[in-house]
Amino acid sequence: MGGRLEGGLFLLLLLVFTVTVLPPLFSPAKEKEEKKEYVFPPPLDTVPFSLKVYNHREDCLTEMELEEYLVGVVAAEMPASFHPEALRAQAIAARTYTVRKILSAAGGGSTGHPGAVVCTDHTHCQAWIEEDKAKENWGETGEENWQKLKAAVASTAGLVITWQGELIDAVYHSTCGGNTACARDVWSGDAPYLEAVACSFCSHSPWYSTEKQISYEAFFSAFNEKDALPVAAGDGTPRLKVVEASPRGRIKTFQVGEKEYTAHDFRRKLDLPSAWLEYACGADSLLFVTRGYGHGVGLCQYGADGAGEKGWKAEEIIKYYYREVEIVPWKNLHK
Repeated sequence: MGGRLEGGLFLLLLLVFTVTVLPPLFSPAKEKEEKKEYVFPPPLDTVPFSLKVYNHREDCLTEMELEEYLVGVVAAEMPASFHPEALRAQAIAARTYTVRKILSAAGGGSTGHPGAVVCTDHTHCQAWIEEDKAKENWGETGEENWQKLKAAVASTAGLVITWQGELIDAVYHSTCGGNTACARDVWSGDAPYLEAVACSFCSHSPWYSTEKQISYEAFFSAFNEKDALPVAAGDGTPRLKVVEASPRGRIKTFQVGEKEYTAHDFRRKLDLPSAWLEYACGADSLLFVTRGYGHGVGLCQYGADGAGEKGWKAEEIIKYYYREVEIVPWKNLHK
């Protein structure tokens, strides 16, 4: 893979990289539900000096330094009230995710936002928010919160997560509900560092266990007309069943009538927080009991907060949720 950075190029890159869900506070950015391919990035010496970000809300491109960008990511992806070690872990995960995107874009361009390495749409990349907007949302604590997040990013400057010398796909989610998920149980791809782990730290999350009642009328209308006809059985209850689930109970495929749906599509249609669920048919409605919020893979954000409260350091948190990884300065990659 790539060689060492030398001379002026090295100094320029060093300056760039050392500057400084839950759903996130403003949008659930950790929802990376699309199918994934786990591939090695191109050589490090193709990294650009600055980061081009497509702001999907403003429909414009903005160029900024990586560490500056990361403060806005952490602000959008994790509440500023979380433990400082959780914020540091989030900063390292977000930096890893972003640098991997930078390398990928340098090796052949990015899809979904031409001209930019990343975008601010949480359904495609990571959430991001401007400093003034974040401070406005926080109110009186705005400046204090922003400085807290800047400190989390600055104290981890340049650090990224690797597995066997390569950057990991540092996915994360709001709340696992007691156990994270394997990548292979959620997406088509797999990664050895994205294995399921028990999590006793996120029980304080409001999404740890939730219930949602959906009327049959609303259930039928959530699916298109063609599929709605065979949905109801003779007694008027939905013809709904689980086709495939992970060993830990996360649903992978549902069948409604004669049609199968991925967990992501099923959740999206019914606005359910998680695919780790049970359901029961009542007289005129369905009751869904869900565990967690998000896809459940990788770093559990509420778990990171809980672990920080118990004295765990950011490095320990990361190495728990991402298995057999190392945390290294980006400049040590591919040496």
